[in-house]
Amino acid sequence: MSYDFTDWFAMVKELQSSANIFSNIGPDVRWVGNENGFAGTTCWSTINRTALSIGNGSNLDYLNTGDPAGTDWVPAECDVSIRTGWFWHKSQSPKNLTQLLEIYYNSVGRNCVLLLNVPPNTTGLISDSDVERLREFRTAIDTI
Repeated sequence: MSYDFTDWFAMVKELQSSANIFSNIGPDVRWVGNENGFAGTTCWSTINRTALSIGNGSNLDYLNTGDPAGTDWVPAECDVSIRTGWFWHKSQSPKNLTQLLEIYYNSVGRNCVLLLNVPPNTTGLISDSDVERLREFRTAIDTI
């Protein structure tokens, strides 16, 4: 199946001009190449889009580090869930504060945007344990 990304991106920009579009090559933000929340030790905001294609994950190292000689400004986004998976399960707990800080240092601390997934529970709300962990995380970040 093929998609007309050019027209799709144009429509998004027409209808919501300040929206950031995410894919492995942008146009605004790129995938860092994993869902662990970790960027490469050095992660440049520049890449060469001509070296990549949307949906082709064959160059994960390149996505993870960017390119110091890259011609396109496409900062990396580290996506990870506060829980083990992307969806809420009663049997799971949120990551502990040490794990969240490690993610923070290895994403934001490496020049990336952090997208922390916080899934709603079966009532459609964020669970109390997740809210408490987010508060702890915010407090810890504020002291850095």
